[in-house]
Amino acid sequence: MVFSSAPVVPFSGCRGPTAFSWVSISTIRPICSVQTARDRLGAYLFEGEDVFKPVSALSGGEQSRLRLCMLMDEKINLLILDEPTNHLDVASREWIEEAVEAYDGTLLFVSHDRYFINRFATRIWELADGTITDYTCGFAQYRQLKAQEAVERCRGELERYKVWRQEEVERRYDAIMGKGLSLKELDVFKAGLGALADGELKLEEAIAQALENVKKRQEDVRKAREAARQAQHETAKIVTHRDIWLVEAKREAERLEDLEMEEFKPLPPQGTEGEL
Repeated sequence: MVFSSAPVVPFSGCRGPTAFSWVSISTIRPICSVQTARDRLGAYLFEGEDVFKPVSALSGGEQSRLRLCMLMDEKINLLILDEPTNHLDVASREWIEEAVEAYDGTLLFVSHDRYFINRFATRIWELADGTITDYTCGFAQYRQLKAQEAVERCRGELERYKVWRQEEVERRYDAIMGKGLSLKELDVFKAGLGALADGELKLEEAIAQALENVKKRQEDVRKAREAARQAQHETAKIVTHRDIWLVEAKREAERLEDLEMEEFKPLPPQGTEGEL
């Protein structure tokens, strides 16, 4: 994880730098007020006396939250994370995911957490055998592509094995041509040919398994797309309800303002009857 550096200034009465001192003082922004620092920390679940804990006493999840607190406050447009969910409890993992979900910039991360990758990755760089392969898709589609690659790889191996097997059978027949074999030697010869046939069957089974994996990955992609559509639908409903609420709130505010104006509106002067 990459995060901006801040000078270490211990808070009075605490041993070592605290979450409060890290957030309230920075080399790239002026010192903020106590209330502003508390508000920032409160948004990242640091409340009460927790803000004055020494950083060294914070758990792994708390330190991750503190770093994100400092990062998000800088209005950055690129966030680089290295195994962000490692060694975190369930609550901390969920909080990190919610914070990343709310982040508007570009996210570059390394992770072995399949759930995290599936939720946030829209493009994948695969590093294997010293080569980087760029997959411009999400994790579910990436797994589908890898499954299809496995099918093609198995089919290629099968074709190469068939050619080799044919050549090997001919070579073995040539080797015994004109020789008188005992029954035992003949049994060994036949067993060898059977082993060659078994090798071909195993490759065919591997292809069948790879094809089954492709079907599973296709189903995963379908479910992922359905979940995305459902999420968009729910988001649209939330936005609609929010807009309705904002309109109603504005109307209510205007109504209250009108009532206040009526309350403080000066009364007309009291005159005699018939007087203009």
